[in-house]
Amino acid sequence: AYTIRTLHLEKYIGSVLVDRGDRISWTGDAYVSQGTVYAFASNYNAVRQNLNITACPNCCNGIATYCLYFVLSVCEYFRETGDLETFELYLSIVEAKLEVAQQTFANPSGLRFVGWDDRTGSGFANNTTPETQNLYRMLAIRAWTEFADALTSAKLRPDLVNHYRNYSKTAVDVSNRRLCSSVRSQSQQA
Repeated sequence: AYTIRTLHLEKYIGSVLVDRGDRISWTGDAYVSQGTVYAFASNYNAVRQNLNITACPNCCNGIATYCLYFVLSVCEYFRETGDLETFELYLSIVEAKLEVAQQTFANPSGLRFVGWDDRTGSGFANNTTPETQNLYRMLAIRAWTEFADALTSAKLRPDLVNHYRNYSKTAVDVSNRRLCSSVRSQSQQA
């Protein structure tokens, strides 16, 4: 309950980051913060308002994973509320972010911040390592899948459902081939 209270700032849901709770709502932080609100406060109006704040095409703060966290935020909002009107409001923004993820999936670079900071190994400083690239790819697969699931639940756009399910399937197949190739290579070297 204390976390919820500290997250609710006057005009937005704040960050859950230690020593940075006064920071404006960033898309990636908002995903975690909004999930906390769902779990404990059921203040869907605050979450909808926060989605509005973080919805602009450039609101990912130049961080590729944050674009995908916005997609997940929209999907989670719809799953929690069933608010079709708000979900439909964001469809074009979500599509644009998912198409960028598809374009960069094969070789994600310049990711800026991926998953962890210098206190735990510095994904922030080393943002184009195999680990951070794979994290981005898995997040893209999850975003494509959850968006397709949300569209199915909303009975909207079967064309987009198929489109993003195909992205997910192809990406999983490519990732599995890459993993098998890596394992074969390692076993041949041994």
